[in-house]
Amino acid sequence: MALRALEKGRVTPKKLIVLSHTPPYGVLDLALRFGRRHIGSRPLREFLESSANTLLCVSGHVHSQGARSEKFGNTLVVNAASHDGMGDPGRVATIEITKGAVASIKWDEVT
Repeated sequence: MALRALEKGRVTPKKLIVLSHTPPYGVLDLALRFGRRHIGSRPLREFLESSANTLLCVSGHVHSQGARSEKFGNTLVVNAASHDGMGDPGRVATIEITKGAVASIKWDEVT
């Protein structure tokens, strides 16, 4: 319903923030376990390619790509995954958004 209203110009488009377990295909999704390959979501990538309103996409899943960010079109993709070994620290991203733009990303480790 909301998407149809947006398409018909009845509502003002807002900036979107997408939270996804997997990153978009080809963006911070290079897996090393069980062979090097991209394991991101193709539908998410297609959505981000077609959406001019998506400001931020936060994901995890790909542990080797954690604590990294990369611009993909209009969207900043942040992979907040932590390593999954026993005793490895957890990662936390604090993302500051100011005036409709990502102003900063601060990474912390939790032991």
